[in-house]
Amino acid sequence: YPAGTWVRALGLGSTATPASARGAVSKVMKRLEDRNLVKRGRSGRRASVTLLREDGSGEPYEHPHRAGDDRWLQLPYAYWLEGHVLELSLPAKAMLLVALSLPDGFYLPSERADDWYGISPDSADRGLRELRKAALLDADRQWIKNQRSDTGWTEHWTYTLTGPFSSSARRAAAAAGTKRKPKRDSSEAR
Repeated sequence: YPAGTWVRALGLGSTATPASARGAVSKVMKRLEDRNLVKRGRSGRRASVTLLREDGSGEPYEHPHRAGDDRWLQLPYAYWLEGHVLELSLPAKAMLLVALSLPDGFYLPSERADDWYGISPDSADRGLRELRKAALLDADRQWIKNQRSDTGWTEHWTYTLTGPFSSSARRAAAAAGTKRKPKRDSSEAR
């Protein structure tokens, strides 16, 4: 793709001059190349970028073909199309990724976020609050009996993603993706 496409995809166009944004894209691509996540080359006058495996081995990328394979995190197109990529803060993005990996009605006490996910309790709280404010996450508060508590009760929050981020919407999108007809080779079109 042209450099301007990468500038827009990375959200650099509004914060930098066109020349400095293209330079930033080049630096980002260099970092990805150094980590064996992409291979760069040239195709005529344009740069060519080839995805490599996400494990940093330098092997060619292979798309996970099976829908519903729970080893893969599904990030809905709405993340980009609705502007969440540009609007959400880093804590909200981190908590969105955590939430996408968990079932509906997940329990995540902020004081355990560091042990479980390497995210500070404050960042977890900020991220969850922001996701709720953006209407991407529903929260349900329950009171659980706890004899060790001063009041005899403990507040227990559970969370569920909503809209295109919900489990049901992601399952439907994955199922629809497996029903698509494969693209025909240009030689078959004749």
